[in-house]
Amino acid sequence: MWAASLRAIKQRIRPLFTQLRVAANAGLFLEGLLGDEPRKTGWMRAGTAGDPGPWRQQAILGRGRRRPKYACRACEEVVLQAPAPARLIEGGLPTEATVAQVLVSKYADHLPLYRQSQIYARQGIILDRSTLADWVGRAAWLLRPVHERLLATLKTSTKLFADETTAPVLDPGRGRTKIGQLWAYARDDRPWGGADPPGVAYLYAPDRKAERPIAHRAGFTGILQVDGFAGYRALAERGDVRLAFCWAHVRRRFYELAVAGPAPIASDALKRIVDLYAVETQCRGRCADERRAPG
Repeated sequence: MWAASLRAIKQRIRPLFTQLRVAANAGLFLEGLLGDEPRKTGWMRAGTAGDPGPWRQQAILGRGRRRPKYACRACEEVVLQAPAPARLIEGGLPTEATVAQVLVSKYADHLPLYRQSQIYARQGIILDRSTLADWVGRAAWLLRPVHERLLATLKTSTKLFADETTAPVLDPGRGRTKIGQLWAYARDDRPWGGADPPGVAYLYAPDRKAERPIAHRAGFTGILQVDGFAGYRALAERGDVRLAFCWAHVRRRFYELAVAGPAPIASDALKRIVDLYAVETQCRGRCADERRAPG
């Protein structure tokens, strides 16, 4: 039963993942808005690559699914028809393309759901914000194995970058928002010719306690590039990771001292950092052997 359920989830998530890539690369993508029915009107750019031209409204027709019925001439009571493919939203009309467009608009293009609802309404498509929120929640549940796999893959790296930022979060019952934390763990070895592909995983936490990065990085052993946040030091104290602090954050303190007035030591430190940046620029993108070579 578990294997069958896992196969069903894979069948539903595969087209969504494909459409997420399409929507992220192609911008506005409304195909699949009403399932098998003719699509409503959407916005597309008219003109050429050199002259994009004005926005114009154009009808978008989706792909129809044909499921013919077959009957046996010798046994009139037997009629066979292929089962309908599983939908991302069971019992709903949206296809994977529609849900992918909502996700990309919300998380990549920073369009809140209420604004998306207004955009669709101008095109004659009434989609309540609560409906869009339900789609986002269902898609997030289906994409969770992808997120977990991405984070697990990043943890196998020898070095990672970590940072966190505040994010306003709804606080039901209080009539206002509260401050949450969004943590990012990234890998990008391209500047030094690494073979591993770049990637980043985001995790939400309600606060900035040191236990958050400890829980996030469970299983990771290597170098973690961070800013000066004291919460990361608990990782180093446990012996799991080595911390590599960010030069940009260190340089900022010397710069503040230098611009405030005569500060020979700070000015000299800034010059030395510039020299280090010059060396880094020369060897960026080269393999490890070339980076270590003298000259």
